[in-house]
Amino acid sequence: MGTFELAEIDEALRRCPGVEDGVAVPMPSDQGITLAAFHTGERVPPVVLARELSRTLPRAVLPQHFFHITEFPLNANRKIDRRALLSRARELLGRTG
Repeated sequence: MGTFELAEIDEALRRCPGVEDGVAVPMPSDQGITLAAFHTGERVPPVVLARELSRTLPRAVLPQHFFHITEFPLNANRKIDRRALLSRARELLGRTG
């Protein structure tokens, strides 16, 4: 994924039209790490989000999967629960592990 921080990808996602909040989650797989992006706000088509993100992010760090959710799961510290999002992404994509 290069030297990009997840926070930089999150911020780029939040700047997309129609997105209220956005979080990128790394998804380890046999082929390496891919990114899933979750967002709240309007139901923006994935192709639109990918196009917007490609204007500011290198191809290597563009999320491959996009999911709209109504609210983010929170952990015990009231922060966005990235583990829960990873589980949700795997569930939606029909993956295990």
